[in-house]
Amino acid sequence: MVDIKGLLIDLDGVIFNDSVVIEGARKAINWLQQMEMPFRFLTNTTVESRDSLSRKLQSFGIEVKNDQIFTAVSAAIAYIKKSGKQKCHLLLRDDAAGEFHDFDLLSENPDFIVVGDLGEKLILKRFILLFRSCWPVPS
Repeated sequence: MVDIKGLLIDLDGVIFNDSVVIEGARKAINWLQQMEMPFRFLTNTTVESRDSLSRKLQSFGIEVKNDQIFTAVSAAIAYIKKSGKQKCHLLLRDDAAGEFHDFDLLSENPDFIVVGDLGEKLILKRFILLFRSCWPVPS
């Protein structure tokens, strides 16, 4: 028999589509929990915080803790923390940006610029102004 140590499970398209749970997902996750099979949820979303994703899963009847959810935002936070630097400029929606509460969020001379899905708020002018403030154009 295969000795599976755990599962990595995508969220969007596997557990839910937008705000609708996929049929059988709750039952499958509950079974994994009963079998005490370790698992973590993964998603590349930069829109929702882990708190929001956890609440969404709980609304579907799936009990999960924030530390069981890994997002692009949580990966960015881990990377920045490992660097030992603190200054960030965020181009993220408010919910996801809220996860950066331990950092020095500023608009000039950041160590990191974190860009995520801003939807219609993502405009070229915003990018140009940000990058010009960080890297002045040589004369």
